[in-house]
Amino acid sequence: REEIRRRPTEAAVYFGLGNLLDKNNRTNEVIAVYQEAIERNPKDSILYVFLGDLYQKQNQNNKAIALYQEGIRKTERPEALYAVWANLLERQNRRDEAIAL
Repeated sequence: REEIRRRPTEAAVYFGLGNLLDKNNRTNEVIAVYQEAIERNPKDSILYVFLGDLYQKQNQNNKAIALYQEGIRKTERPEALYAVWANLLERQNRRDEAIAL
């Protein structure tokens, strides 16, 4: 957490803390870390990917899709968000929707 205070705009810092917490099965804390990261850096698309991936691991796919859509609206470079959204749709056998993205 000290590193976040020193470098609050660097996605890698949040990812590192999130990974550490995730390895210790502290999922709610990981979610809070990634949500904080998005609040502080709403234009960084990779942060939406981190949180969306976590939602997918919890089988909260609709929540992940809503987050990807939010990220697409707010970020300047949403390419990664389109990619993870399309991959999720493909895994759900929603290929036509994935192609339409």
